[in-house]
Amino acid sequence: MPKETKARKKETPNVGLEAAKRAAKARNSSNINKIMEKTMTNTKPNFEKLGSDAAAQGKEGFDAFVKTSTLLAKGTEDIFKTYIALAQTSAEKSAEGVKALLGCKTIYELTETQNKLAQDSFESYVSNVTNLSELTMKVATDSFEPLNATITKTVKKATESVAA
Repeated sequence: MPKETKARKKETPNVGLEAAKRAAKARNSSNINKIMEKTMTNTKPNFEKLGSDAAAQGKEGFDAFVKTSTLLAKGTEDIFKTYIALAQTSAEKSAEGVKALLGCKTIYELTETQNKLAQDSFESYVSNVTNLSELTMKVATDSFEPLNATITKTVKKATESVAA
């Protein structure tokens, strides 16, 4: 066989292989384009839904924050009013106690009156602290309820969408 024929045979398979590679690339490129087009077509509605859901969640979060802030401000006002009323009552009781101490005629009567005033003062203190503590807990619980409900709803939605 002449050398030219051998050289052609060696070139021919390479040319065919290159053509096959180019054809495969073209098919893959076409498939990739189709896949990308399909993905983009399917993604657009999902992206729009995601955007509208995010806007709705933002509005719900803001509304819950406003409600929480309003309830907290009102509750704080109630706590301060209660505190002022307790302070006023305490001042009145102290004035009455001083009058009672000044009215004592004997040392025995003075010590008895002082012990009674101290006991009443302690009981009043414990009662007032308990009332203020309960009021503070109620204000905190009630104030953060709207925000807590919105966060719970958001977490539930996120968990459901991840699970789906």
